[in-house]
Amino acid sequence: MYAFEYFDNIESVPEAFFDMDQSSISSLYKTRTWLRVSQWRLGDQSYYIGIRERGNPIALAPMVTFRQPSDYSTTDPHLVASKILKRDITGTVNYCATLFGVGQPILHSSVNLEWDALLRVIRTAAWKRTGSHITVVGWFTSFDAIGDLSQQTMYGMLIAPENSLSILDLRDFQTFDDFLSSVPSKVRVSYRHDMKVAAQANITFRDVPGIELNPSELGVLATNVMEKYGNHVPPQRIESFIRKMSQATDIDSGAVMAFYEGKVIGFTLYLQVGSTLYAHTYGRSYEKDVPNPYFGLGYTTLITTALEHGASYLNYGSGAGDTKKARGIATVPAYAMVADYF
Repeated sequence: MYAFEYFDNIESVPEAFFDMDQSSISSLYKTRTWLRVSQWRLGDQSYYIGIRERGNPIALAPMVTFRQPSDYSTTDPHLVASKILKRDITGTVNYCATLFGVGQPILHSSVNLEWDALLRVIRTAAWKRTGSHITVVGWFTSFDAIGDLSQQTMYGMLIAPENSLSILDLRDFQTFDDFLSSVPSKVRVSYRHDMKVAAQANITFRDVPGIELNPSELGVLATNVMEKYGNHVPPQRIESFIRKMSQATDIDSGAVMAFYEGKVIGFTLYLQVGSTLYAHTYGRSYEKDVPNPYFGLGYTTLITTALEHGASYLNYGSGAGDTKKARGIATVPAYAMVADYF
């Protein structure tokens, strides 16, 4: 019923696969620009499995081959497979995913797909390509077309929640005050405290379009944060990423920036595709006597910016779930699927 083909790189994927309906809260991670810039950072080798029905494109699976465990814990399919299969997994693992892409890892058409057959085709194609029968697909959420993932097994694959996604639904709000009136009083107190602290510290915030950003300046600030949490990433890598995102034609970009005494002390990079605005790279200064702009950047100003840009959803991605919950951001489980046969 379904036929597959391989594409060795993103440039060789026909445009028809990107013309499929991708109106989801994870659309960013399915754009050609995101795949072009991000996939090489995941594992040893990336490729794509295109799936057709009667000659028509119906799905595209971004694949990355991992021949050894990743040194990046949030993107380690060996670890996911070991947890779900309850045994130590070594050797090559096939990973169907996009970097940071929590939600709907597979591009697909809007037609009613037979997910059981589709997933079987993907894992068979991956096995034929690499010789490995371990395939990890991640991450699906309740927002995705595949349906209810609360079961422990479905589609011939083992499934377990291994991650989470934080989403703020903005459809009922026009202004930040509208949002603030919808949250519990304890949360409102937190937001008002954040704004008061920022004002007393003389921090100002501004929404800056992507075309006006200084990637080298922001790369240093982002590296500061990563270094503090034990991850060494050269500023040039972040700089390159921000520059490519700001130049993209299929992604709108910008940054919420914090200023203190005329100097940039922090930022949150945002990317927008359709009606979803994505909070992405965060950076700040840790210089002595420079106030912390985190809550103003990540919540109050970012939510205001998302509303001003007409976003229906603000996608915070994964991580720091407890902090986000405390600010009224809903967290939903994300599921990884693992097959150890084809």
